[in-house]
Amino acid sequence: ELWHEAFRTVEDIHTLIERTQKQPRAQLMAEYFEKLTQIFWVADNFLFHAYAWFSFYTLSVSQNRALSQADRQLMASRVVLAALCIPLHEASGAQADMEDDRNARLAELLQFPSTPSRAALMSDIRTKGVLANADPVAARLFNKLEDDFHPLRVVKSVVPDLVSLGGFSEMRAYVPALEQLLLHRLVAELSEVYRTVRISYFRKLISGLYLGPREGQTPYGKGFLAEMREDGVFVFKLPFGEMYTNEVFGLPSPADVYLRAEALLVRAAKARHLRVRVDHANQVLRLGHDAIDNGQMSQHLTRLATGLQSLCATMSPVDEETGISAVSLCCQCTSVVPVAKEPDADFDRATGLSFCTHSHTMCC
Repeated sequence: ELWHEAFRTVEDIHTLIERTQKQPRAQLMAEYFEKLTQIFWVADNFLFHAYAWFSFYTLSVSQNRALSQADRQLMASRVVLAALCIPLHEASGAQADMEDDRNARLAELLQFPSTPSRAALMSDIRTKGVLANADPVAARLFNKLEDDFHPLRVVKSVVPDLVSLGGFSEMRAYVPALEQLLLHRLVAELSEVYRTVRISYFRKLISGLYLGPREGQTPYGKGFLAEMREDGVFVFKLPFGEMYTNEVFGLPSPADVYLRAEALLVRAAKARHLRVRVDHANQVLRLGHDAIDNGQMSQHLTRLATGLQSLCATMSPVDEETGISAVSLCCQCTSVVPVAKEPDADFDRATGLSFCTHSHTMCC
């Protein structure tokens, strides 16, 4: 309900801007885009959250002469991190049409590009100097997650940067979303090479990730879980410094990281964003085409064969005298096989099975 109210407010502001003869002041538009970043973040609309930050950054750099180097770097870093959080998957079918229409309408209201997309924003970040102005931590994350992604060692490489990111109060909120994107991209890249991955090996690949909310209430106020050390010590960032403890203060247990990863993968597979299936019986993850359930595939092939046989019956009805159709389907390869009036070696009257000329033997 709050999201719809915010959207209606945006429509009202857009209408006022269109009716106003004078162009709104740059400072007013900058504040407008800054508020939009908050609205889209709460709504989990990472695409438009990133575009709002990009518009805010572009306007501030071009119009605000008093912009300090520190503020410029912080804005550029937020643009980079927000863009990295945009999901990799795209909608398909009717859902894609609805999403495209909604995005096009939002883009028009917010004065964004007509066809906002993750790829277009990444291109702008590279070509318009945003990456060069960003903090080195954000720039390294962009390089490792976008340009130089190595599935077998990416987590080990990225975790130190995520720990460093936890030290920035303005940017640490992006860490959980970045971890989730890293997990999805890791599985997507693995599915390009492997058909199965042992769960025990996958646990090692994601070692160091947390995959859960990191903000919790500590005895000294709200804290952010920035680091999980190998000796079992957790480092919380507090407003006044750091706290080292063996407790997580109500946050998800670090020991259950794989269970959280599995839940995220199952949801992604259900939404058809990833091709992955958890095979607990054999303790493996089945990736790519192997993720398709064999039982469902068998049912699909059975329905296909039934439909083709029905089509053959429509094209060539069964002869009343012999009870044989003029065409049938090969039992082995489902090719359409012409059947003569007189049975021959390619037709078994008892079973009703036909065979094409590919030298297939009786298999059914």
